[in-house]
Amino acid sequence: MKIGDTFTEDGLIYSVIAHDGENFVSKLVGFEKEEPVKDEPVKEESKDYDGMQYSQLKQLCASKGLSAKGSKQELIDRLRG
Repeated sequence: MKIGDTFTEDGLIYSVIAHDGENFVSKLVGFEKEEPVKDEPVKEESKDYDGMQYSQLKQLCASKGLSAKGSKQELIDRLRG
């Protein structure tokens, strides 16, 4: 992976914007078009918010119209409802 690459995770599209020497830093740039699931609806609780970076959680909260302020756990709790 290199700066400028894009990747998707949980239906969200991210762009790599930097590398801090150990990890890549990314920003949310869009959403994938999701096909409806016929067998079982996707629950918010099933998303791996714990594995997301703090900056990703802030961007996701903002994109959903939620407050992006607080600790990582507060953001996760807010996203889960």
